[in-house]
Amino acid sequence: MSLDILQQERHRSGNHDLAVTPYILNKTLILIENDLLKISGKKLSDFNMESPLQTDDNDNNFLRDRAYIAETSYDYDILSNYIQENEPKLTNDQQVVYNTILQSVLQDNGELFFFDAPGGSGKTFMLNLLLAKLRVERIISLAVASSGIAATLLQNGKTAHSAFKLPLDLQTNERPVCSVKKQSSLGKLLRETRFIVWDESTMANKGGPEALDRTLRDFKNNDRPMGGVVILFAGDFRQILPVVPKGTKSDEINACLKSSYLWSYITSLRLTTNMRVHLGGDNNAELFSQHLLKISNGTFQNDKDSIIQINSTFAISVLDQNNLINKVYPEISHLSNKSNEWLRERAILAPKNDIVNIINEKVLSMFEADKKTIFP
Repeated sequence: MSLDILQQERHRSGNHDLAVTPYILNKTLILIENDLLKISGKKLSDFNMESPLQTDDNDNNFLRDRAYIAETSYDYDILSNYIQENEPKLTNDQQVVYNTILQSVLQDNGELFFFDAPGGSGKTFMLNLLLAKLRVERIISLAVASSGIAATLLQNGKTAHSAFKLPLDLQTNERPVCSVKKQSSLGKLLRETRFIVWDESTMANKGGPEALDRTLRDFKNNDRPMGGVVILFAGDFRQILPVVPKGTKSDEINACLKSSYLWSYITSLRLTTNMRVHLGGDNNAELFSQHLLKISNGTFQNDKDSIIQINSTFAISVLDQNNLINKVYPEISHLSNKSNEWLRERAILAPKNDIVNIINEKVLSMFEADKKTIFP
């Protein structure tokens, strides 16, 4: 947290050599204590921790408005260089989506889009470039995702629940709204936001986008969908849908974004070029990608019992876990003869952690080396 404040202070003062000072550490303590007061009503001193010193009104305003400052304090020279370097790398279909979104935001059309992007199509690359392009134009653009891992891949990305203070009871609440006060720092940020990217939106319960819609309409005094903010939902419905505990298939479908009243306002955009295949030039990888899309689209030829027959060009069958390990890690017992690159290009995936643990134990038991225990 102190490093975040340091970066903001460097930008505000123009001194990029500024180091962490007691003043910055004190601001960090204020942030921690403010959150602690909200959660428990107690101060740091109640837990025998150092208490922050009192600061003047300007410091308090700075701390209260930190969400707003974080989205308006980018290094525009770095963003410009990033754009110049990466815009020429866009493929034709990426360029079409890129230009469509830019035009909508710059013209304040207030449109909603769904970005259908299968894995490997360059979605994250294009989203980050789009965010940089709009931010360098001084347009407040928020990047959120339904999962923490996806959020880390976006520039200044956050989880949707954290960024919009979404309620936890989306499944049971008929008209959810974001837990944000209109005059708060986050409320100010949402009022001035013109563009939002929501990655992995196909995993999100429809109540999340609907809560954001009601909040933005209220904050902006605008009855257009999402209060006139251009929203780009991104994801792939071929992958994981919203998880409904103890729910049926119909419950999961009903929780999807496609089941929301917002879907009728959404325009779908699509990427079709698999960049991993395109850049690698591997014919087998291209065939694998095509087969995978056919299976997920429900167009793969199967037998009368809806069983998919996988041939050797798509995958290799193994008899058991030991056979699988030998196929993926041949001669793994002679690990000292293998390079780091050899290990990095191999992996065994499993749907459950307990299976992963079993396979890990089997692989480790094959190493011909003395066991060592390292203490911290």
